[in-house]
Amino acid sequence: MVRRQSSPKPSAPVRSRVASPPPRPAVATPVARSVPAPPPAAAAPAAAPMGAAPSQGPGLMAQMAATAGGVAIGSAVGHAVGGMFSGGSSSHEAAPAAAAPQQTSQQIRIDINLLAYCCMSTVGFIGLGNMGAHMARNLIRAGHALVVYDANPKTVQQFKSEGATAASSPAEVGAAAKEVITMLPSSPHVREVYGGKKGLLETLKSGSLCLDSSTIDQSASIEVAKAVAEKKSIYLDAPVSGGVTGAQNATLTFMVGGAGGNPELLTRAKVLLDKMGKNVVCCGSIGSGQAAKICNNMLLAIEMIGTAETMNLGIKMGLDPKKLASIINTSSGRCWSSDTYNPCPGVIEGIPPSKGYAGGFGSALMAKDLSLAQNAATTLGAPTPLGSLSHQIYRLLAQHPDFQSKDFGVVFKFLSEGKQMASLVGRPLHYVIKIGDRKKSYEFYVGTLGMKILRHEEFGEGCEAECNGPYNGKWSKTMVGYGEEDNHFVVEMTYNYEIGAYTKGDDLHGLYVDNKEVFDQLASNGASCWDEDNRLRLRDPDGHSIFVGGETPIGKPSISRVALNVNDIEKSIAFWSGLLNMKVESKEERRAVLSYQKKGRPWVLQLNSMGKTVNRATAYGRTAFACTTDKLAPLEAAVKSGGGTILKPLVSLGTPGKATVHVVILADPDGHEICFVGEEAFKELSKIDPKSDGEIQKAIKDDWSGEWFKNGKKTMVFSTDRYSIPWMIHVSKKHSPRRFKQLHL
Repeated sequence: MVRRQSSPKPSAPVRSRVASPPPRPAVATPVARSVPAPPPAAAAPAAAPMGAAPSQGPGLMAQMAATAGGVAIGSAVGHAVGGMFSGGSSSHEAAPAAAAPQQTSQQIRIDINLLAYCCMSTVGFIGLGNMGAHMARNLIRAGHALVVYDANPKTVQQFKSEGATAASSPAEVGAAAKEVITMLPSSPHVREVYGGKKGLLETLKSGSLCLDSSTIDQSASIEVAKAVAEKKSIYLDAPVSGGVTGAQNATLTFMVGGAGGNPELLTRAKVLLDKMGKNVVCCGSIGSGQAAKICNNMLLAIEMIGTAETMNLGIKMGLDPKKLASIINTSSGRCWSSDTYNPCPGVIEGIPPSKGYAGGFGSALMAKDLSLAQNAATTLGAPTPLGSLSHQIYRLLAQHPDFQSKDFGVVFKFLSEGKQMASLVGRPLHYVIKIGDRKKSYEFYVGTLGMKILRHEEFGEGCEAECNGPYNGKWSKTMVGYGEEDNHFVVEMTYNYEIGAYTKGDDLHGLYVDNKEVFDQLASNGASCWDEDNRLRLRDPDGHSIFVGGETPIGKPSISRVALNVNDIEKSIAFWSGLLNMKVESKEERRAVLSYQKKGRPWVLQLNSMGKTVNRATAYGRTAFACTTDKLAPLEAAVKSGGGTILKPLVSLGTPGKATVHVVILADPDGHEICFVGEEAFKELSKIDPKSDGEIQKAIKDDWSGEWFKNGKKTMVFSTDRYSIPWMIHVSKKHSPRRFKQLHL
């Protein structure tokens, strides 16, 4: 490329006449030191040499560059750009061609960088949260015109005041820009922004480049990439590492998936990424960036918890936190969480832990990232014991009202204030169901399923722990199962004499029974209602589902599983695992299996996600566990501090002639009732009574409750507010009258 030489020596360098932005690591500073400043405008323009394009001076190209970049470009830069494109002088005067020296490679390189700076395109940016806001501002500082959208209108207006163009939807962003960056919280948000109503895909121009810096599920990235490709555009997953500090200082690391084997595409992406970070790493195909980010964040969580534990321990041992951190950071324990983002307040000024854990990377987002890692680990069979424990801790933080909106370094406060989860190991005992007809229930559980009556007790008034529900009349409790509760999970049937039936909700998916003998007998009798696990599905007299399997994994019949329906599976896992310390055995998108891993008792809890509010109606049940009595009070405190529900605080319940047990009643996020009982006394209380089968048969024979109530008709309860029928003769005075619908059976 030939540049015509200007006459007089410039009196001042170009940099003194051009307002250049602060330099970025991978972008040359847009200052052409070898380009002379324009001479006085008095000289008359001359014709361009033959074969050269007509010189347009600083006009069209410089104006286009200035407009595209959204910044005012000085006249000297305009002349330089005009000259570079026209092959003419950087002024309006054409010097003799023979006098033009050959431009050096350094000058060409500088001119190309200058051109890249001047010709910056409009960039779309969606997601202006703690990370995205800083990233977007770095693009503005680099000279890009931005069109922005965020779910928070106030944030959009703030950026508008800073010079960005405000969009009212992702579709408006797609219509205005061919380069779009998204920085969103989770997979559903990304799917909605791209494919939802007024989403990017509605207006995305052919040839557009979409850079998604969200941390999401790998499969979601692949799915969105395919949808973008159908619009003849390109999607790259480009999650980041470096935290809020890295976003603010433009020192992020981008892990790019989808550009493998395509250096031109990576170069195009780097034009933007280099202005927001200092490292851009090509990881391979679509989704590989997410894989790298998920692995990195799992390690980060482990590292942060380890640093928090260490700092807390050292402080309690009398060490000064700053001195301890200094020792760690000059020793083998040094890591990013200790030397750059120490979670102990006051150790490093200016970061979220020293500002009340405000802003930064939220605990809920870390819990989400760890969930992605655990999903991948479960699918691939990769053991991640520390990752799993970290996941449990951050799920607990994400549900705790004091910590859920705080930076993930708040795990230090969580540990130092003693709000960690109780070291609880529960023993599954039984599931409580309400029955309306004892005779039919006896015939089903004993006659059809082959269970045995283990204990039977009659009571004259309601249970203080509401084992029979919120009723205060005459009732009975019958334990039925395949063996004693020390080694078997069983069913507790509660029967209120004055109630003939209950409305069934959708809270209980079912009980799972493993009994080959019963399975074979049912199959030979023509039973044909099968579920997806090749189990026979039965209904007990009250409508509860019982799934009977043809195998006996432990060599004897058992009730091996209780399946509950839930609304939000992540919240439920956070409660059962984070607060109650159950281990997540497996997890799918809409189902999770948890257990307490008791040897010889392969009982598990299954959670099924419905994605809607659970209706427990009046037939709701309760799951019971035993633990050592000394764990009950800490458990109650942990559930309280974790934002859980205590239905019945720790209470002592006496049984005439038997042991006094201690219980606490909880509720999970969907209202499923959970009873924890002290192990020591319950062992004595739960012994098998050999007389119990005869006692329940006698009680059934002597039950004339159908003649006692409402002209010989028992009542079906339709109320959903858990109070007894007003006209019943045993209604407690503590229950105020309510309006009920009644159905006489």
